[in-house]
Amino acid sequence: MAAAMPCKSAEWLQEELESGGGRSLLLLDCRPHELFESSHIETAINLAIPGLMLRRLKKGNLPIRSIIPNHEDKERFVKRCKADTVLLYDEATADWQDSGAATSVLGLLLQKLRDDGCKAYYLKGGWGSSPRAPMAAAMPCKSAEWLQEELESGGGRSLLLLDCRPHELFESSHIETAINLAIPGLMLRRLKKGNLPIRSIIPNHEDKERFVKRCKADTVLLYDEATADWQDSGAATSVLGLLLQKLRDDGCKAYYLKGGFNKFQTEYSEHCETNLDSSSPSNSPPASVLGLGGLRISSDCSDGESDREPSSATESDGSPIPNNQPAFPVQILPYLYLGCAKDSTNLDVLGKYGIKYILNVTPNLPNMFEHDGEFKYKQIPISDHWSQNLSQFFPEAIAFIDEARSKKCGILVHCLAGISRSVTVTVAYLMQKLNLSLNDAYDFVKRKKSNISPNFNFMGQLLDFERTLGLNSPCDNRSPSEQLYFTTPTNHNLFQLNTLEST
Repeated sequence: MAAAMPCKSAEWLQEELESGGGRSLLLLDCRPHELFESSHIETAINLAIPGLMLRRLKKGNLPIRSIIPNHEDKERFVKRCKADTVLLYDEATADWQDSGAATSVLGLLLQKLRDDGCKAYYLKGGWGSSPRAPMAAAMPCKSAEWLQEELESGGGRSLLLLDCRPHELFESSHIETAINLAIPGLMLRRLKKGNLPIRSIIPNHEDKERFVKRCKADTVLLYDEATADWQDSGAATSVLGLLLQKLRDDGCKAYYLKGGFNKFQTEYSEHCETNLDSSSPSNSPPASVLGLGGLRISSDCSDGESDREPSSATESDGSPIPNNQPAFPVQILPYLYLGCAKDSTNLDVLGKYGIKYILNVTPNLPNMFEHDGEFKYKQIPISDHWSQNLSQFFPEAIAFIDEARSKKCGILVHCLAGISRSVTVTVAYLMQKLNLSLNDAYDFVKRKKSNISPNFNFMGQLLDFERTLGLNSPCDNRSPSEQLYFTTPTNHNLFQLNTLEST
């Protein structure tokens, strides 16, 4: 039998907080950032880890302080983690063994803290635990063994699997045939009030149709990261519980998977679809909007951190572009590079291109080498979501890029996948500095990196920016040359590539 992981009860935590002992207690919330923002235990620090960083955490070469986005929280952690009792919690982990540490974010963090000599424990029952309702009725569940038998016997054809984990974890690995139900923090309140239909939080159209068609007829099985034994009392705060309760209220035969994804993957990995590079794209092609081939419409239910790269892209006129995207950041102009989060963590890549400035267009990806003194960072805390106003940051982003280029230093502009937020900022820079219209700046970037896909709302902000700048498409009446010129899909103006690229 594996040794039980060290834990504390909800009752113990309540006594500590009420007696004042909480002053020597460091609380770490390991849930997704949206859930933390919605509600959390007082004084807790959020340690949500993007899927991109999970592999580094497993290897042991990712310092925990580097995944804390808030500077004050980071200083508090560094100052107190060795002196105080450290208590970690996730959504609903109850009884848990050391064997879970290899796959659970909570387990990985707990093990790392203990290896570093910290007095670290996890909160039994997690965020959803309630010391005032210990006798609450158990939520209906199915075991990992039951699910494995269903999938192997063909019974899985009448089973609808719903993955309630963050989109990054789903993209990294999930149970075969599962539909992702990651919910942005913006929608949690509506879900709790009961006026948000579940189908509206499924971004993929085919998955949405499959859900609507099968949710009443089939057995519905939901899973999160590692929920084991769980009570009805957790339903009021847990995303899994809210969804499960809503489905049951709607008359569905709904259950949760006991032990969650971690237990099932550990025991039956042959039924899991795993993507070894957690930053790689999903297979969903983008919608084509307004003749700009890579645009996506970001609905009010889109995942806030789900930059999705298409498996194939098309030019605005519908002609296909080979999907042989470069493995390293793309040079847009001298010293200006467009890339993804993985590029920002690769010292070899940064050194090869002389990159000393890094513009991080995400709310929670860490600035990996911020304390080394070799790089200058600017972080723009924007998610890839319809509600976000990225244009308010255009002036400071453009000034930051200008500063790097004026010093002949390479600058990397990145988001998560390098196709939406970072592209929007790069296009805005070209529009202002080169006096290019939106279409011309967009097409210039697309020639360099064919899989760009800004969400539709960011494109609207770029249109407003174009009007603010008073731009018209520049004209050039010289004869076209295949080597030196290109045309845009919206007009027949000719642009001399070597002139733009040397700017």
